[in-house]
Amino acid sequence: MRLTILVKSPTFVLSGNKLVLGVDAVVSGGALYVIDLGRVNAGVLGGAHVDYDYVMKNLVMRNPGAYSSRSYSIEEGCGTGEVLDHNPEGIPASEVKGMLRTAYLYWLLKGDAERRRLFFEEVREAVGGASPRRLNRLSVNAEAGVMRERVVRTFEEEERVFERDVFNKVLVRQLTKPSTSDYGVYCIRDLEGRYQVMAIGLRPGVEVSYEIKVGIVRKDEALENALVKALSEFSSDISAFEIGRNVKLPSCDNGFVVRIGYGAGRRWKTVITLLERFDRGLYEEVTRLMSSYLGKPWGDSTIRLAKGQVVGVACIRVVP
Repeated sequence: MRLTILVKSPTFVLSGNKLVLGVDAVVSGGALYVIDLGRVNAGVLGGAHVDYDYVMKNLVMRNPGAYSSRSYSIEEGCGTGEVLDHNPEGIPASEVKGMLRTAYLYWLLKGDAERRRLFFEEVREAVGGASPRRLNRLSVNAEAGVMRERVVRTFEEEERVFERDVFNKVLVRQLTKPSTSDYGVYCIRDLEGRYQVMAIGLRPGVEVSYEIKVGIVRKDEALENALVKALSEFSSDISAFEIGRNVKLPSCDNGFVVRIGYGAGRRWKTVITLLERFDRGLYEEVTRLMSSYLGKPWGDSTIRLAKGQVVGVACIRVVP
């Protein structure tokens, strides 16, 4: 099946790298230029040692386009000295597979009380000594018990039973890649005005497509249909939470609204909503654990904005 993501608000899937202004990048004429050190070194005659600040001021800033590897229009700036860089794939296949996995896990747990009980028990045991990670990876055993399937194979007239992660059968391949012009530089802020950072993100209107193959030897239609149902239910439930806290979301004709990447919030990246609904005590335990690990409250109060829009909003459309 094909899956298409249509970006509806500035969306930031980051590389983990930071561009320091004046060192890795410069701003000139309303654009951000990422410095290519190879070009800069070639521009210094004879390769002689020259003060870097001098080179930036007297060489690079006079013609930044000639000494950069890429450039981006600045849609909204703010007074920070660094810029968070984007993932070179835009929204990589791994991000999409992770989103599908979270939605599928959510759907399984919500609809099966016994699976949910076992999962919650494993998570409760894990929070006592496990290092904090993504909630749906907090206990490997908990997720494995939900996401594994039994497979029977015959070898030399002997039946053997194996277990495997059901998502080993899900392959996501990115079909299109955003161009440099599909990105812009934005200032990400919170509603309270206590936080701001510049980052490179995808512009609204950008579309990225993927091929989703479900099945190893042959197509697994049951799992494929379940993934679509899971996406629909996950989107509907978390969207209802967002609307309840006055976050405006678009309507997605023949598709599902989601939030992706930096600033999307814990509801879209974990199954914390189910803990809150079915086991309030465990919900509070996990929230305390993550807050302690992060050194700040792990909650839902912070809403990230770019150009006045909630970040990371997209519409997903699935075509069988």
